[in-house]
Formats: sequence, C-alpha cells, structure tokens
Amino acid sequence: MVRISATGPVEANRKATTAFARWCGRTASSVSANRGRSGAGRSNTGGGGLVRYVRHRAVNGGARPAHVSGAGDGRSTRGIGPARRRGPVPEIGPAGGPALFCRRKSNGSGEGGMAVGTLDKEVVTESPSHDEIVARAERVAIALRDNAAEADELRRVPDDSVRLMKEQGLLRVIQPRRAGGWEMSLRAHLDVIGALAEGCASSAWVAGVAHAHSWMLGHFPEQALQDVYGADPTNLVAAVIGPRGRAVRHADGSHTLEGFWPFGSGCHHADWLILGAEVFDEAGELIEPGDFVVPAGDVEIRDDWYVAGLQGTGSNSLTCKGLEIPAHRFLSMPKLFDLDTPGLEDYDGWLYRAEAVPVLALCITGSSLGIARAALPEYLRIVPGKALAYTHYTAEEFVGTQIGVAEAATLIDCAHFLLYRIADDIDRYARAGERMPMEMRGRIRMDCAQSVRFCMEAVDKLFHTAGASGLSLKGSMQRAWRNLHAINMHGLLAYDTSAELYGRVMLGLEPNTEII
Repeated sequence: MVRISATGPVEANRKATTAFARWCGRTASSVSANRGRSGAGRSNTGGGGLVRYVRHRAVNGGARPAHVSGAGDGRSTRGIGPARRRGPVPEIGPAGGPALFCRRKSNGSGEGGMAVGTLDKEVVTESPSHDEIVARAERVAIALRDNAAEADELRRVPDDSVRLMKEQGLLRVIQPRRAGGWEMSLRAHLDVIGALAEGCASSAWVAGVAHAHSWMLGHFPEQALQDVYGADPTNLVAAVIGPRGRAVRHADGSHTLEGFWPFGSGCHHADWLILGAEVFDEAGELIEPGDFVVPAGDVEIRDDWYVAGLQGTGSNSLTCKGLEIPAHRFLSMPKLFDLDTPGLEDYDGWLYRAEAVPVLALCITGSSLGIARAALPEYLRIVPGKALAYTHYTAEEFVGTQIGVAEAATLIDCAHFLLYRIADDIDRYARAGERMPMEMRGRIRMDCAQSVRFCMEAVDKLFHTAGASGLSLKGSMQRAWRNLHAINMHGLLAYDTSAELYGRVMLGLEPNTEII
C-alpha cells in the first residue's frame, strides 16, 4: 500500500493531496510542480460578426442564420459568426418527445443498439455528425427557453428538459464511444452547450458538467463504465469532484465512504454520482485524493439550494455515511493528472489523452457564452423605440446606448475567440498524444476566467442600459445577469487566482497549485 512520505516516488501524491485540500478551502503548505514551457502556438478559433448575427435573430424572431464552412479546416465554426450550413433540423415528436435519431449498430440481438448490460468494444453506437448534434441542441433549446422560468421556480432542471436532452443524445457528446457515447471533440462540446444556454442557462450548466463527468468516467476501470452505462448509455452522472469526503481503503482494495458534498449540480436527475474524498488506510494514514462512482440512490440530497443565480441547476448538497464502494469504482486524482489511469490502459481514444484540468475548466465555461449570445438579441428587441427618460429622444439615438451595445458585442466576440482557442488547443494536443506545456495550461485557466468575465461584463452593460423593463421577472435579461454573476463566482473560474497562476508560470516560477 502506498503511503504519503516526505520524499520518494509518492511525493506527487502528497502535492496533489495538499492542492486538493486548498481547493476545498483547507489550510495546506505550499507545493511545487514540474513545469514545461513552450509557445502556445496558433489556433483557428473561427467566429465572425456578432452584430450581423444578432440583427438576424432580432428581425427573424430568434431564428439562426444559415451557416457556412469554418476557416478551411472542415469543422463547424458555431456560435457568433457564420458557420457551416447544416442539413434539416431533426423533428421533435409529440408532447416534446423526440423522433428516433440514432440507430445503433446491430450486434445480433435485434434491430439497433448495444446489447443491454454489455460494453463490448466492438459494438458502438452510431455517432451523429458535428452539425447534426448541434442542430439537435438548437432545436431543443427552443423547448428549454419555455422551461427556463420553471427551472428557477423548481430550483432544478424540469423533468421534460432533462428528458429531451437525454433523448437527443446531448449529454453523450464526450462520453466514451465504448460506453455508448459519441466521443466527439471539445469544439463539439462548446457548440452544444452554447446552443442549450441560449435557451436555458441552468439546463446548459447541468449538461456541461454532465459532459465533464462522462469524460472523466473514461478514465475509470472498464467495470465502472459497465456499472454506469451498461444498462442505459443515456444515464446522467452528477458529481462533486473535489475531495470533500473521507474514505478508508481496505486490504481488498474496496473503500468505505462518508462525507458532505455541496454543489451537486443536476443531482436530482442523476443515475450515478462521482464524489471526491481523501483516502486513508485502515491505520488512518493519508494515501491520496480520489473520486468514487456511487449509485445516486445511495446518497441523500439536502434541500439547501436557495440562491440568486443558476437557481435551476439543483446544485444541492449530498451526504452519505458508511457507504461500501468496490475497488473498480475508484480513480486516483494524481493519476488522472498524470494521464496514467485504468481507462487508458487498453483504449486508444484520443479524447481521453487531454489534460484533465483544461477539460474540466472548459466544461463549466461554455454556458456563459450562450447566455451572453442570447442576451444581446433580447436587448435589441426591447430597447429600440423606447423613450429615454427625461430626454427628447429614444434610447437607440443616445450615444451611450450605441457605445454600450457595441462594447457588449465586442466582449462577447472576445469570449468566443478565447473559448474556441481553448477547445482547439485541447483537441490538438490530445489528438497528437502530447502533454500540454505548463504555460499553456496556465493560460487556459486564465482564458476560462477571462471569457466568463467578458460575458458577464457584456451583459452588465446591456442590463444597466436596458431600463426598468430589464428587471421584469417575466423577461430573460435579469436571469442572464444573475446567472452570469453566479458562474463568475465558481472557484475554478476565479479571476485573480487564475491570473496569478498564469503570471507565475509566464515568469518562470513554480505553479502554486496542481489544479492546472
């Protein structure tokens, strides 16, 4: 059994443990990490003119303009500017139910799909194209928009919204193909989450973290994937990844888990959970931090999610005591950071060669872009023609309005460029099977924080100049404002600490955290 010691091969485990302790707000000594430095390289981020896009949205009742191909690389450049023209948008069946989209490859057990209870690597579901999965997200977003106010009232995502996202395969974008997922790119992830966020920020947030958790499951042992997805590859996984709990490892490799985990976004709809804990041996010595796959029914959900922003995410606290966990449902966090995990031992999927922290950070960032994108056409809908109080002209004639909307559009464009650069950098290094330089990883932490701040500042400008109508609880402007401020408060997106980290590695200093 490996234990923590002052020196030797387990030093990396000690450093990761103290880093996770800091992540959880505990006191820990400073740590160091090996650093690698190189240029970030260039990345085609796509994008285009936001003002043209939002004018089309405002004039055409919210419909998205036709798309053209992105910057010569054959990939869709979704979001603000033009992107590749897509085929017909899939139909949604009666009562919000979807038409059947994906037929699984036959395995001799009947028409379509993966046999129940098997994760045969030779039998995989048929992935939709990039454009098709994004078109589904855009179509579903229309229904999510109608449910957004209900999500806030319920303090969780409505059942119909989750059902639609699951049935359209929107939670399986970066789920392992061997577990019934699509195993697409981080760019596809951004496109889907951004589209969903234009309809409902809370639903998009839950979908985004569900993507992160399905990606993370690709690093667990094969049997854990079987447990979670064997009977139903559409299962939703919620998580609190930080090691807030405590686990005891037994001689046979099993664990006993207990703890309290706040912020379990999507837990009401989860079939399984991933919960982080510090792992001790039976003598009470700390071994390492790690994460455990737990059936959702074995954990209590506390009714404590009463907040001002992201109200509909159902990010309640979770608790359990004396829960027995088999050995195959554990993943070492230091090994995840080192890309030395059981899931990579006999699987060549490039997506799971990506650096963990950049992936996890991006998965909680993309919804901010969709929120801001939706706020701008809403602003252009409610402001023009309004009399500017105590003046003789309308709001659009006021230079302050003109400057504010231009600045907001530019800030959203900037966020778009940063996020798609992140996605492309992660995808490029993972496809090449190369480790990302430390400086680039620091830059990605900073870019995630900066992009959320850009979106928040853009909506701040719109909200503050929209007039009293922006305060209406029946409108979406106040909800966008609240939700972006909530996202901005996530610890992994904290602006000052992200800037400090990036500045340190740029200046040749050791990172002050392993969360990079």
